[in-house]
Amino acid sequence: MDGNYCKIRLLLLSLLLSSAVIGQTPDSTSTFKGDTLMLSAIEEEDLLSLHPFFFVYPKEQPNLNFDEIRLPKHQDQFVAAIDNRQPLQHYWGKFTFTNDLDVPQEWFMEMSHIEFIDIYIIADDSTVEHRHNGLRTPFSDWDVPIPFGREQAYNLKANSGETYTIYINATLGRAAVNASPHRAAETISPKFLSDNYFNQVHRDTNYTQGIFLGIVLALILHNFIIFLADREPSYLALIIYLFSLLIFWLVFYYFAFEFFWPNSPNWNALSYPLSYTFIMGSFFVFTQIYLRTAKEYPRWHIAIYLLLAYYAFSTGLFLWNTAGITNYGAEIRAYLNRTMPITIVGWFVVVGISINSIRRGYSPAKYYLIANLLPIIGGIFMKLQDFGMFPQGFIVENGAQFGNACQAILFSLGLGDRYNLIRQELAAGKIEEARMREELKQAEVIKAQADEIIRTKEQLVNQEKLASLGALTAGIAHEIKNPLNFVNNFAALSIDSSKEIKALLENDSNDISDDTRNELLDLAADLEENSTLIKEHGTRVDGIVQSMSLHARPASESSEKVNINEMLQRYINLAYHGLRTEEATIEIDFMNQFDEAISPISLPSQNLGRVFLNILNNACQAVTDKATLAGDGFKPKISVTSSASEAEIIIKIRDNGNGLPDDIKAKIFEPFFTTKPAGSGTGLGLSIAHDIIVKELGGNITVDSSPGEWTEFEVKIRKTMTDDRSTVNGQRST
Repeated sequence: MDGNYCKIRLLLLSLLLSSAVIGQTPDSTSTFKGDTLMLSAIEEEDLLSLHPFFFVYPKEQPNLNFDEIRLPKHQDQFVAAIDNRQPLQHYWGKFTFTNDLDVPQEWFMEMSHIEFIDIYIIADDSTVEHRHNGLRTPFSDWDVPIPFGREQAYNLKANSGETYTIYINATLGRAAVNASPHRAAETISPKFLSDNYFNQVHRDTNYTQGIFLGIVLALILHNFIIFLADREPSYLALIIYLFSLLIFWLVFYYFAFEFFWPNSPNWNALSYPLSYTFIMGSFFVFTQIYLRTAKEYPRWHIAIYLLLAYYAFSTGLFLWNTAGITNYGAEIRAYLNRTMPITIVGWFVVVGISINSIRRGYSPAKYYLIANLLPIIGGIFMKLQDFGMFPQGFIVENGAQFGNACQAILFSLGLGDRYNLIRQELAAGKIEEARMREELKQAEVIKAQADEIIRTKEQLVNQEKLASLGALTAGIAHEIKNPLNFVNNFAALSIDSSKEIKALLENDSNDISDDTRNELLDLAADLEENSTLIKEHGTRVDGIVQSMSLHARPASESSEKVNINEMLQRYINLAYHGLRTEEATIEIDFMNQFDEAISPISLPSQNLGRVFLNILNNACQAVTDKATLAGDGFKPKISVTSSASEAEIIIKIRDNGNGLPDDIKAKIFEPFFTTKPAGSGTGLGLSIAHDIIVKELGGNITVDSSPGEWTEFEVKIRKTMTDDRSTVNGQRST
């Protein structure tokens, strides 16, 4: 009996050869009288091999027909099958039996590995009944259309007292041709089966297939449900393997032939190698996923891919060679001869991988190892039974198939263990990931704290520097103020004295010559002009000193309720009228949009007014400078808007002057930085405004500009003031 586990033949070759003689059926010559089998002698038998009385034509003559083989010249050449030691592929055989019982008898005749068979039954009255059968005939045309293991059965009926001669013209499959010479007689000889035995075997086969199909289908459904829930690829691989297992055994026992393609014997012959390739391919793919060969055994993982490629090549070669032929036996045997050694090697490889995985602590490999041993053990029991070395039994006769059923169960259990292991690894991974996230979060907090410490340290250093600078500035301003007062005062006295000298010189009553008088007048004029310049520049220096003192002053101004809109309007008027005193011809279009919903807030009004006035003065100067250059085509415009959010008041002052380049915007709030011509500004106005808004009022001031088009200052003031103005050594931090 051929099976999926033909590799046992190679693994146990010595065992099979040594047991071949032992396994022969005992001599049964007592069953016969002369050359005729007497049915009375086997009435109590269930299974009887006819090889002791079966005669064969020792030469392969495939062209001899039934009439020719009955000629005396051929009849004289028939020899007993037990004397024939040459395996025959195409042969003629015959035997004779007599029903010496009082009632008609019905027996079944079984033939092994028959591709085609012609049976000629000659009764006492010389009538001939011809039957054409064989595995290569449609299933619906079989003499007994019931799968009987891997064999065919033929029904024989014998009337009481009659003798029948049976001629058999058979073509065997390649597997039978290669049988051992010691078993050649049994291979080519028919067997008699009792009706009870035939029905029992048929019933046991159905039970076996029912149990096997039920187990496999239940496992397919079980694993499919798990796959739908988790999308784990190992379950899909097992489902495909179980499906291939199902197909293989249906093909192996001809159930697929009976139900799926009963009229296609050629396809039935092709289905065995194809299903074998399917089952081995799906098995090794499942192995790759189950044993994690890609990760743990990358070289063997590639080797298994090469093995799969070899299966595909062998199958393609088989299909190519069978195109256009009718006898597939030789090509099937060639296919098995190509694939069996690779299958055996592959099996030892995956078993070795599973053993190594067990040593590494991979517990699912235990299920895999045991699961792969069970079908092999079942196949060995089947072979031992075939050779008579093991008692017959329902389970033993189907050992390989029951081994596959147990394999499928263990694979499913192993996947459960593997799935639990994966979940544990994932859970551990999630815990580790959470721990790493927590550590990363803590590291970020520590980094943020460290950055904050660094920033605080830098701020403290800067505040200390600025505090020292403020104190230094106040000291310098104080020291300069006194001598500057003397310079300004004496310059004023010099101007007055010059005027008095000029008045005296201009009086004609003085007895001074005209040349002397004119020379003295010129000197007095020069003195007056010089004193005026000293006074002018002294006044400018005095303004710088006052600005420095203002920049370094303590933040001690008290707060009061202020209406922002009214304050803006007041300083708009102040700035504009101040400009008109110098530029009487300038006309500026002020576009004011005040949010009337803004309520009065408490803040230092004088300081905030200084900020507004400084920004508005700069805006007026910007549009005036552009108007001077652009001429009559330019219309100066300044827009002032106020709005409020939930927490702050926003003031925007925008002019359409020349704008500010990016490099100037970056430095606009730095002390002593100015864009005005030399002698026109101190560079402290916007720096003071920035300190007032940001450090005193806790707000923000920014500038945005488009060079050549506009500049906009945005001031944000908190509605609720808090006393967060830090001081260093009694001075405001600047």
